[in-house]
Amino acid sequence: MKSVFGAALAAVTLGGAGVAGAQTGGALIVEGAYERPASNLAFCGPCMTLWYVGAAPGARIDFTIEEPYPSAPPVVHSVTADPFGVGIYLFKPSGQGEVRMLGSSGQTRVRPRGCVPPIAPPRECPPPPMNPVRAVEREAFSIPLDDALPAPFRVVLQQFRESPDPRWEQVMGKAVLATRPTRQARIGRTGLRPGLYRLQFLGKKKEVIAVSLVRVDPRP
Repeated sequence: MKSVFGAALAAVTLGGAGVAGAQTGGALIVEGAYERPASNLAFCGPCMTLWYVGAAPGARIDFTIEEPYPSAPPVVHSVTADPFGVGIYLFKPSGQGEVRMLGSSGQTRVRPRGCVPPIAPPRECPPPPMNPVRAVEREAFSIPLDDALPAPFRVVLQQFRESPDPRWEQVMGKAVLATRPTRQARIGRTGLRPGLYRLQFLGKKKEVIAVSLVRVDPRP
């Protein structure tokens, strides 16, 4: 089994079923919000992670926040897309009113999302992703965890699903946590199908210790 963590990556566009690439348009995922029964607007969480998927590698991604909406002027927070065309922004709403969030890159703008003031107590934001990992379809690989980080309790693997509702969807039975010879997540010899994945190292209280994005390319 080989480790691919921290490998140097060339600029690539995303491909494969279920993956948003530069040609298919972008997607915005808002994590950390809470569902509201009988409402299209969720409750804002104390810290929300905005994921934009589908930019060109190294491109500028703009997250536009309007708070409170619609009276406040838009505020733009820009990030640079990673080698997989993904960018994130950690957003802590003020609780002063409705929030409107929009993601864009170049000429591509995605459907805006919204939420209303937070109802949960403050908490720490999850960490940003570690160096992205690249793997090949149906090949085993591992993702080590830095010894300086807390000990993980388990790992969770999720695949990016694009439409109609962009989201991270859990993949069962593919990733396992190992502690020897080093702390790492292992993907066995059956490997993964092509696509974009997110692997999370979680603590005993389900807190996120570390995150790594994985792109699986089709077998040559």
